Amino acid sequence: MPVIWGNVQAVTMGVGKSPRIVVTTTCAPGPQETIEAQVGRNTLIARGIHTVSVNAIKVGELVELSYIKVGDRAEAYMVYLRAQECA
Repeated sequence: MPVIWGNVQAVTMGVGKSPRIVVTTTCAPGPQETIEAQVGRNTLIARGIHTVSVNAIKVGELVELSYIKVGDRAEAYMVYLRAQECA
């Protein structure tokens, strides 16, 4: 399962049947990678040891995002949030 560490760039809540998406960009030196992962019912979203809702994700937060590739899209498996930003 691929994992990306970086900052949350955007969170879209979706309207109607459109999916909720978390956009994450790496913050390590070198080429940046961006992943747009759909957040589903089974996605675990946690800050520290507490589970939180997708509404609690803030742009700029440091995140560890594990995802599963399904065809040409990514589905978030786990979104682990931290309180600090990359320098």
